[in-house]
Amino acid sequence: MRYTPANQRLDTRFRFYEIKRVFLACPGDLSAERSKFMRLLETVNNLRAHSLGFHLQAVGWERVIPSHGRPQSLINQELYTADLVVVMFWNRIGSPASDRSSETGTMEEYKLARSTFARHGFPTVWVYFKSPTAELDDQLQGVLEFRRFSRKRSGYFSSATSQVQQSGRRCFVSISWHISTACNVGKLKQTSRP
Repeated sequence: MRYTPANQRLDTRFRFYEIKRVFLACPGDLSAERSKFMRLLETVNNLRAHSLGFHLQAVGWERVIPSHGRPQSLINQELYTADLVVVMFWNRIGSPASDRSSETGTMEEYKLARSTFARHGFPTVWVYFKSPTAELDDQLQGVLEFRRFSRKRSGYFSSATSQVQQSGRRCFVSISWHISTACNVGKLKQTSRP
């Protein structure tokens, strides 16, 4: 085997990517999807986004440093930095975000993303529904009501899936399409942050 110097073996040029932040909002029953989300973004980065000049970065509650105040408010600050918000539901609508409200953290994140989009034109909001497998209870009833409500709304992507693998695949295809479309138009919409 012939020796090749390191500077000839590796591409040593720096590459700069436009960073696009992706926020995942979901209740606790989707922990499998949440744990696979970072790997999904890395796969999209390696197979599609980097070749188009973008890097997808996950943002969400995992990055929030515990502090004083309402925890959901700290998570919402991460949401304000997002370019894309992916909302997922399965059997649960979620847990209340505070003692003073019955609204769940996931629903608060969804509403915040939609209102920010209405005011500023970003973030893009996608909603996924995994086919329910639980008996009908208050949590599942909340998901079904939101699903009926979301079918009447326009201006965002909504999809139903039946399996964890299928939802991951569909999300991968959707994110890849989003990045490709953005590249074909030039760049993802450039807007100033609030």
